[in-house]
Amino acid sequence: MIIIDAFFRFSGIGMLLFIALLAMRDHRSAQSTPFLVLACISTASLFLGYAPEALRLNGWAFAIARLMDVPHLIFVWLFTLSLFSSNFRLNRVHFIVSALYCMPILWIRLAANFEVPPAPPWMVQFVSVMSLAVAGHLCFSTLYGRKDDLIASRRQSRVMFVLVIVLVTVSAALSEAFGVEGSSLKLETVKVLSIWPAIALGAYWMTSFNSIAVNFAREQRAATNLDMRDLQLRDRLQAAMSEGAAYQEVNLTIQTLARRLGVTQHRLRAFINQVLGHRNFSTFLNGYRIEAVKQEFAEPQNAHLPILTIALDCGFRSISSFNRAFKEREDMTPKEYRQKLKLRMSDG
Repeated sequence: MIIIDAFFRFSGIGMLLFIALLAMRDHRSAQSTPFLVLACISTASLFLGYAPEALRLNGWAFAIARLMDVPHLIFVWLFTLSLFSSNFRLNRVHFIVSALYCMPILWIRLAANFEVPPAPPWMVQFVSVMSLAVAGHLCFSTLYGRKDDLIASRRQSRVMFVLVIVLVTVSAALSEAFGVEGSSLKLETVKVLSIWPAIALGAYWMTSFNSIAVNFAREQRAATNLDMRDLQLRDRLQAAMSEGAAYQEVNLTIQTLARRLGVTQHRLRAFINQVLGHRNFSTFLNGYRIEAVKQEFAEPQNAHLPILTIALDCGFRSISSFNRAFKEREDMTPKEYRQKLKLRMSDG
């Protein structure tokens, strides 16, 4: 078994280093690259540190590897969020979740390798619950934006990522049952075998994906040279959104809009992304809604109306989604924009 373990362990480390180097070489400017590199390094440390005795590092090298592997799931979580969320920004919640997950593991690692009081028994169960929670959130957030995504290859990548996460999570849970004392298949080996397929798929993905499918720009530049077919679709789309005020429909989806325009979803997704330059359907839709809100703000007779009322009338579902979309587009809150607009109107 030690030969099998060594093959999968060290080939996995090699693929992880390959993925990290490829990401730094080809996608240095992508916001997800730092998280991917850290995830690779941390997971490689797990492979080096959590090993059978015959393959285990000695002394300080072993202790350092075990400390470096602590946040590997957190880095995978942050990488996936940054990869598939167009408005991803590190915030307080990410740091709180990271601390709740990492601090108990760090305590357990320090107690095992240094003169630190042992962690209470319940902490192991807490770490397991946190691991499942992080993996569950990762799956939910990855699939949540799939319908809104305009790029087919990125929608497929979302499904692949979730399947891999589920595979690794279930395998890791089952490894506790198979890696029992006295078995020829040790827990350390089962752990490597459960993670190795995900690493292999990651290496394949890194060498085969289209970089446009995984890098979110602020907005792409709209195409200027349109053929007659594109011009006709653009005119019909503008008529439906502006004259027909389709943006006011709270539950408007790209499927509904495609049926209304008499085109396929694939055609409309490609048109909005490649011709109009929007990264997802929400940014396209919110562009119309925010412009409508700004027009309502500019009307003197609407000065008494609450911001929420105007936002809901223009198609937003909630004040939180409206505030987030407005600030992302205008670099200020709706309240700040309205106040500045009132000052300009009073000065004029």
